[in-house]
Amino acid sequence: MQIPFNGLGLHLGNLPELSHAIYRSISAENPRGEKGKGGMSVEGLADGPARELGQGWKVRPCITLGGREVTVLADIQGPGAVQHIWITVDPAAWRRLVLRMYWDHEPTPSVETPLGDFFCNGWGVRCNVNSLPVAVNPAGGFNSYWEMPFREHARITIEILDGKPGPQRDVVLLNAAAALVVAGAAADWHAGLQLAAEAIDSGAALDKLRGLQRFAA
Repeated sequence: MQIPFNGLGLHLGNLPELSHAIYRSISAENPRGEKGKGGMSVEGLADGPARELGQGWKVRPCITLGGREVTVLADIQGPGAVQHIWITVDPAAWRRLVLRMYWDHEPTPSVETPLGDFFCNGWGVRCNVNSLPVAVNPAGGFNSYWEMPFREHARITIEILDGKPGPQRDVVLLNAAAALVVAGAAADWHAGLQLAAEAIDSGAALDKLRGLQRFAA
C-alpha cells in the first residue's frame, strides 16, 4: 500500500506530487504565520515611505533586536515542520546573536548556537556556501533548508548576549583572562578577569573585533 505524500522530504523526485500539507510563511510582518496576514502591518521601519500606499505594502520588513532581550522569531502550533529559514544580519553580530530552537515544549533547546555558526559562517568571517542544507548568497542572505519536524509545538528565539551573565560569558572571560596573563598584560587571574570584564562590558572588545574584521576584509 502506497503511503500518501505528506509534504515532507521534498526533493526533485517528488516535486510534482500533491499533498494536504498547509504551508505558512512567518516573517516580521506576520510573526504567527496566520493565513492572509502577510503584508498587513501598518507600523514598522518603513511606515514613513509607505504612508501614502496604504495597507498591504511592506512596512515592517525587519525587526530591531533589543540588547539582552530574547526575541521570539517563531511560535508555531503543530504538528508541522520548519523547511526554510531566511535571515540577514549585520556580520558584526553573527557571534553575538544566539539562535535557539525548542521542539514540543521542551525546557532546554535542541539547537543553541551562534547565528553565524548555524549557517556555516563562524568567527564573524563571511563565506559563500552552496549546499543542499545551507546556502549563503553573495548578497549576504542566510538560508537554511534543514527539515526540522515537530509534533506539537515549535519555538525559535534569538538573543543578543552583549555581556549578559551566564555560562557563555564565563567561558569568554576565562579564555580572555588566560590570554592576558600569558601575554603579560595582567599580573594574575583576578586581574585578567577584571580586565576582560571591563573590555566586554564597555564595548571595547566588540570595537576591536570590528576593527580586525575591517582589516581582514
